[in-house]
Amino acid sequence: GLVFRVDMRLRPFGDSGPLVMSFAAMEEYYQSHARDWERYALIKARIAAGDPPAGEILLKMLQPFIYRRYLDYNAFESLRTMKALIDHETRLKGWESNIKLGSGGIREIEFICQCFQLIRGGRQPALQQRQLLATLKQLEKYHLLPAEVVEQLREAYQFLRLTENHLQAIEDRQTQSLPQDILHQTRLAYSMGFYDWRSFMTALRPHQEFVHTQFKQVIAPAVTEETSEVQMTLSNHCQTLWIQILQEDSQAEVSLSTVGFTDTQGILEHLRQLVRTYAVQKLSKRGRERLDMLMPLLLATVLKYPVPDITLHRTLSLVEAVALRSVYLALLIERPQVLEQLVRLCASSAWIAEQITRYPLLLDELLDPRHLYDPLKPDELDNALQAQLAHLPSDDLEMQMDSMRQFKRAYVLQVAATEISGNLTVEVTSDYLAAIADTLVRCALTIAWDYLTQKHGRPLCNEGNTLRSAGFCVIAYGKAGGIELSYDSDLDIVFLHDSCGTDQYTNGTKPLDNNVFFSRLAQRIIHILNTNTPAGILYEVDPRLRPGGDSGLIVSSLDAFKTYQLESAWTWEHQALVRARALAGNTECIAKFAQIRREVLSIHRNPEELRQEVREMRTKMREHLDKSNLNIFDLKQGLGGIADIEFIVQYEVLRWATQYPHLLEKTAVLPIMRLFAQQQLLEMPTCEQLSTAYRTYRAEAHRLALQNQPALVSKDKFVKLREHVIDWWQKMMEVN
Repeated sequence: GLVFRVDMRLRPFGDSGPLVMSFAAMEEYYQSHARDWERYALIKARIAAGDPPAGEILLKMLQPFIYRRYLDYNAFESLRTMKALIDHETRLKGWESNIKLGSGGIREIEFICQCFQLIRGGRQPALQQRQLLATLKQLEKYHLLPAEVVEQLREAYQFLRLTENHLQAIEDRQTQSLPQDILHQTRLAYSMGFYDWRSFMTALRPHQEFVHTQFKQVIAPAVTEETSEVQMTLSNHCQTLWIQILQEDSQAEVSLSTVGFTDTQGILEHLRQLVRTYAVQKLSKRGRERLDMLMPLLLATVLKYPVPDITLHRTLSLVEAVALRSVYLALLIERPQVLEQLVRLCASSAWIAEQITRYPLLLDELLDPRHLYDPLKPDELDNALQAQLAHLPSDDLEMQMDSMRQFKRAYVLQVAATEISGNLTVEVTSDYLAAIADTLVRCALTIAWDYLTQKHGRPLCNEGNTLRSAGFCVIAYGKAGGIELSYDSDLDIVFLHDSCGTDQYTNGTKPLDNNVFFSRLAQRIIHILNTNTPAGILYEVDPRLRPGGDSGLIVSSLDAFKTYQLESAWTWEHQALVRARALAGNTECIAKFAQIRREVLSIHRNPEELRQEVREMRTKMREHLDKSNLNIFDLKQGLGGIADIEFIVQYEVLRWATQYPHLLEKTAVLPIMRLFAQQQLLEMPTCEQLSTAYRTYRAEAHRLALQNQPALVSKDKFVKLREHVIDWWQKMMEVN
């Protein structure tokens, strides 16, 4: 008999290829000659015998061929083509009852898993599994398939594989086809635990139907809703229009007007410019076919929205940016809902359109509207980021930095999309944006800390004859401190440590003075946040609010910070401290900072002197920063604007904190305003009018930011609100 049936046809060049090849020849084959199905076959490849270390080298060499670094949406079409060939052969050979290759069979479950592996495996190594059940577990973990779908696929797979094993055991034959004779049907049913064949088939069919339904949903091209006659007419017009553009037909401008565009000359020039770009000229035949399929779909989708001219200009910039990466063209063709979401977001926001154009990986976020318009809660972000970084090498800082940037862009996009849809207030939006920043700063600190402590050990100090660990913390000022971040806000941060006493050194084999250690730690954090990688900048970091400004040390000890704040700081620095909060760091160090902040802000102050100093600082700021003129009102720096409200709040906190210390529990303007009202430090109408103005101004500033516009509005806008703010400023800050 046989030990095993051996099939060598999967080797390079199949039956005509050599039985043994060198590693170099294998690599050359898979780079130059291999077909899509050979890529899928390699997913399950493992070392069975021989030299395991050498085998691992080979598999590592072939890894880029299997799992692409980008999201490879070409897999949809390739797997669908491959399945069509299998179905054709199945029909020709009468294998409809084949539980492996037939409808709803084992192969369809494998294709479902492989589709996700091939598309995402390069970016999510956790999906690089050989075993199907292990892959299903990862699909559930990363929410790529619902838990109930994964469970049913798992049950179906186990049932089908068990059936396959029993089939082959009946006569020791390599078969996956259900028996046609009564004897073998009865044997199979009994061996599977069923009383008769009908009972077995009653259990089998629901599994096959469910598998086939899921297969069609994942692999098959998405089917749009039934097309109306009007939509069909528009689609035909757009097809004709694109052909006219390609042929430089003189009627193209007329066609643009016919379908609904206004700036026909500008649109025509942009479309022709797209066709002439280097990216489009260099497209492969397959890429050009995809572009020709996409453009009529894009034109028809754009025309559904109120400002099609602007929307098309924005989306054409994206098409030009991704043209040479035809995988994105495939995505927009394969998944009409992604194209729909893309156009909707581009129509709503110039900022979102620019972000997706600069970072096309964000297109992946449009696949599932449930996640796009339902951002993670702030307390869920840390786990999400850790899960994303978990599969990366701990010593590859570049990959970690890129992953952090992708994380930020994905979740900020979700927040922006949700705000545009009207489901987030400006306060909640800022809470989300601040939580994302906090999460990333904590992560940057962890990465930098781990790197330096591995090289130099932990920083220690001897305080009062007690050796202890020296702590470190990151303090946010400004918008980050006040939890009022917008979409492109930078981070005003200060670094502090609590090392003091004697023996201030790290305890590693290459010890450093603690001041040097913490300075390098801060520099590495800034590097992680501030460096411009292929994925862009994470955050612009401004550390100038540290004691001494640009000339001061990049990291201060808490003792030096306290001394500076109590003895040398200007009033405006205490105003800034009102909005300061700890983002990350050692718990004890954060607590010490909070105590210093309370002590500094609770100093008894002369109200008149304080009022004059705050007023003078506001005047200087307005003179240098206010962009208002006869026709324009600067929302932030203009008279009666955001800064006036912030200065009023800061003045009141500094004035009353010594008597009402709980005012220091908040750093954001609106929560502090509510505390003023509760303690009757300001009259209720004052708090309500200032809060309404502040909330309205910030909502407008957010709206403008999403359109890539500065925070400037017509002088005729918000007149009543400005009058209220100016009136309260006069009453509270201009009193002699």
